[in-house]
Amino acid sequence: MPSMIGRTTEAIHRGSHWLAAHPDLINSGAAAAPGLANQVVSLASISASLTQLSVRQSTQKDQATLAAHNEPSLVHTLRAVHIAPIVKMARVLGPTVPGISLLKRPASNVAAASLLKSAEAFASTAAIYKDVLIEHGLPTDFLDQLNAAIAALRASLDARSSGKSGTVQATENIKSTIAAGRRTMEMIDASLLHVLASDPATLKAWRQAKRVPSTASASPATAPIPPATATLPIATASAPATPVVSPHTA
Repeated sequence: MPSMIGRTTEAIHRGSHWLAAHPDLINSGAAAAPGLANQVVSLASISASLTQLSVRQSTQKDQATLAAHNEPSLVHTLRAVHIAPIVKMARVLGPTVPGISLLKRPASNVAAASLLKSAEAFASTAAIYKDVLIEHGLPTDFLDQLNAAIAALRASLDARSSGKSGTVQATENIKSTIAAGRRTMEMIDASLLHVLASDPATLKAWRQAKRVPSTASASPATAPIPPATATLPIATASAPATPVVSPHTA
């Protein structure tokens, strides 16, 4: 079911389109209500702004959703591909390389943001032992790969945060624009009361166009089916019934 924001937005679009389809009506009323044409232009601008804001809101939502969708893969890559080999090598070298045992795997049940902080600290410690880790078999660019994986997760978290923030901002902008649109439609309605004083049918059509339904209209397919009623047998013409004579009255 569309939200009140969605229903009001659609009402503003309908009202603007209805007015655009009746240019003669607006022009003919300009002498009696010179500000009417300006209000019509303002409503058209508000309608266009709502379209742009809705697109922006949808884009920001998609950005946040995509970032959230990618994060599990980025987290797995960071843990399994980059951190795990370093931890295993450090465990083997622990008895002979003082302090390298500090390279421990981050907790597995932490959120992505907490993992990011742990991974950044892990990378700083790994940098201290870079040479000895390379000497014992890790790739020469293992630290660069680790930092690249950390940067990818950071970018995903930033994108998700930015998407959520952008969605909130776009939603607030939509609300304020809708409020302006409703005020404008009411001013137009007040003007049309005079312009269409002798044409109630057209005034009714305008008001229907700008109406904001309180709820979404139910489709015919979802209309309740009346309960079945008991059907009484229908008497049919037949030969007269033969009376039953009681043996006591024979």
